[in-house]
Amino acid sequence: MRIVSPEFGRIDTARLRPAVLARLRRLDRHRAGTPGATVFDWGEGGRWLRVRNHVGVIRVEGLTVEILPKLAGPDLPLYDPAEADERGGGWARAQRNLVYMLSVAGHLPFRDREVAAQRVRRLPLIEALVDAFARRLLAELRRGPDRSYVGREENLSVFRGKLLTTAHVKLNAVRRDRLFVAYDDFVADTPIGRILKATCRRLLAVTARADARQRLREGVIELADVEDVGLDVRSFDAVHYTRNSERFSPLVDFARLVVDGMTPVPGVGDRETFSLLFPMEQVFEAFVGRMIRRHAPELGLDASAVLLQARGGTKWLVHEGGVRGRFQLRPDVLIRADRRRARTILDTKWKRLKPDDADVKVGVAQSDMYQLFAYAHRFECPDNVLLYPSPGDGAIVRRRYHIRGDGDDKVIRVETLDVSRDLCADRSAVVAELRRAIWPAIGPQGGVAPR
Repeated sequence: MRIVSPEFGRIDTARLRPAVLARLRRLDRHRAGTPGATVFDWGEGGRWLRVRNHVGVIRVEGLTVEILPKLAGPDLPLYDPAEADERGGGWARAQRNLVYMLSVAGHLPFRDREVAAQRVRRLPLIEALVDAFARRLLAELRRGPDRSYVGREENLSVFRGKLLTTAHVKLNAVRRDRLFVAYDDFVADTPIGRILKATCRRLLAVTARADARQRLREGVIELADVEDVGLDVRSFDAVHYTRNSERFSPLVDFARLVVDGMTPVPGVGDRETFSLLFPMEQVFEAFVGRMIRRHAPELGLDASAVLLQARGGTKWLVHEGGVRGRFQLRPDVLIRADRRRARTILDTKWKRLKPDDADVKVGVAQSDMYQLFAYAHRFECPDNVLLYPSPGDGAIVRRRYHIRGDGDDKVIRVETLDVSRDLCADRSAVVAELRRAIWPAIGPQGGVAPR
């Protein structure tokens, strides 16, 4: 059974066989570690299984659950592909948007044109992820596998590299046909190659599509000179990128997610168990930040002035004893005016806002305002933005609040981004909304957005 659900959707447990439900519970609890971090809320009396704020795919023997973003506009109902599908268009767009957001955020090895191709293929999410990995892997391997020099010391019948005199005399005193030498061998058997080959073999157990299986087998053949090894989280400690191997980094990052999602769980089964899940608030944050940096020239910005998670520009909220900083502040996006001054701080919130007639504060949490208030003062930033997903139906929620009392007029603005449109096809509209959020019609110091 394949079930597609939005975030916070409810699944009727009566539809699932008890054995399947038990496997899902064991997998969910095992991967979460703590009860509050599970993907599903198991505390509704057993009648309903409520999805939390994760997106992605989770599979056990007999069941695959796809979780898609809770988009703005009318809620998409629970979707069983086995039933007649008159809602596929909405679900297909939601899935394609999720894949695009994950790829921009750096979580998936997709290129933009591959996301656009999902419009035609309309694959289940798990198959789309495997298909993307297999296609990108083959493309990179045909450019040439990862290779590196490995030092070897061997007793050979031919001369290579450098003669190790002491060891040669000791071992070959009566063997004139042998030379003990040290040399460097340029081989494809590298940590990156081993990870990619092992990932191909693991994904062969996940996908049911003949074309994806064929591509994965071709990947294994291309890596024939690479040793077959078991794969675990420690395998990634040996990976070191060079200028030539950096192109494999998205594939290795995806392989790490696969390893995390395919850890054997007692009582669940090894072959069909799989999970690839992401907290949606982190996806939204990374997507917005990467889009701003990627399209910085179109937004009237210098990419070097855009700091994500304030890397290189963090501050402390308070200091203990006047010296030691406590409670580090990391805005999602910090845009600098110059090396010392912040121009705009933007913080993303994956929450649905409310209409004016339901809440005069349109659903903005007081804690969010406190957070931006702290950013405004500690970074001495004149323009501070809370960015939410659009509430849908074409609604544009905008608020502008002034912070007074310290001699400077600082602003906290509430802006929205419509993520219910086709994000890949309508990238220009996404960039236009980000430009509006970054450059208000009249800036906090009276400035106007650049042309």
